[in-house]
Amino acid sequence: MTDDEGQGEAAQNDGDKAGPWEYDLTAKTLRSEMSPVLKRWEALKRGLYSKPTIRVPRRDSVQWMQDRLAEVERMTEALTALSNNEFARAWGEPGQPGDRDLIIETSKLWAELCASGLAWEEAVRFAKVDPIFEPVRELFVGVAGRMIEEAEKLPKFIEDVIGDPEARGTHKLDMVLTLPEDWAENVSRALRAATDDYVANPG
Repeated sequence: MTDDEGQGEAAQNDGDKAGPWEYDLTAKTLRSEMSPVLKRWEALKRGLYSKPTIRVPRRDSVQWMQDRLAEVERMTEALTALSNNEFARAWGEPGQPGDRDLIIETSKLWAELCASGLAWEEAVRFAKVDPIFEPVRELFVGVAGRMIEEAEKLPKFIEDVIGDPEARGTHKLDMVLTLPEDWAENVSRALRAATDDYVANPG
């Protein structure tokens, strides 16, 4: 299973792989593990809860934002690896049964990355940065949430396929697990502008 770098692709082939228990187990585990995160994400988007303010000292702002950037990049890489490689490995080679423990472990890792995305969103949304760095912080809001919403498509896709008695052959789901187009460049540009302002006005 191959795909463009940064894209996530989950595939099922009902004709070549063992029966649907592998996919049924995957969908049920994903639903169970992801449900609390998805509910919390919806609540966060609607502003239904709050957390203590995270105050970022002016002198630490650049490093704080670089850390958030590195974190979200790691999440996209991990989600892509799981979708492109690990689920297929857990489901088994064509004609061979899947690995029950590996299916559960892989599904939990998928949900864990969604939980990491939620924690990242909370850290960004409840952060208080110096006004000159506020335009950069605003660019971060919603980025990990976008990945959560793409990841949410997987259990529904599997359920739709195994629930369709007419489904045959190979079924693919393409998920956009990359960062928004030009986002990293926009962040770098805004961060440079903020840093220049900070250097010019260090008080």
